[in-house]
Amino acid sequence: MNIGVEIERKSLLLLLMLFAAFLTGCATNKSTLRKAPPTAKDWHFMDSMELVQQFRLGDYSQLLVENVSTNGVKLPPTDENTYPNAIRALQRADSILLSELRKRCHTLTVSDSEMQKGAAPGRTLMLRMTLVDVDPGSRAARYWLGPGVGKAFVRIKGELVDAKTNAVLLRFEQMRSRSFGVFGGDYDGMLADCIEIIGKDICHLIELFNY
Repeated sequence: MNIGVEIERKSLLLLLMLFAAFLTGCATNKSTLRKAPPTAKDWHFMDSMELVQQFRLGDYSQLLVENVSTNGVKLPPTDENTYPNAIRALQRADSILLSELRKRCHTLTVSDSEMQKGAAPGRTLMLRMTLVDVDPGSRAARYWLGPGVGKAFVRIKGELVDAKTNAVLLRFEQMRSRSFGVFGGDYDGMLADCIEIIGKDICHLIELFNY
């Protein structure tokens, strides 16, 4: 047996297999359509998710995002040095979440509901969210005691609603935290990261219903 020819043959076969795998991956990414409705195992990444009514994303064309409610949100005590950081997180939550949803929810046109007042509700989903907790944690604890201590976290609950019937389709709750950063991590940056990750999670949850 010619060893050189055999090595060349095996190398060519390996290249063909890699190319086929690449083509398969490309074909998979062209469409996010699922073959069947999602089940509980598909949304295990959410802290809490209640499917009130089954729906198909294909029946809708638009997602209107209402301003995030801050009624009853739990914040640090007003005399703590992190209180202003928590307030800034409240003020930035709408823009961060809307930006993430627009960036990642490709199946629907994502709009700020305040800009769409008077728009026809047909084929429209409404996303309503409430900030539950905004806790900047302790930068000193993160720096001196290490990751996992003094974590910053944000918790948001929400519901997805059919705009035409006002029927709630699903409810969810999600908390994301950060416990590592340079010199304990910047308060504003860590809270913004938590909100951003929750935005990604919400979009992932919504896209599960594209089947």
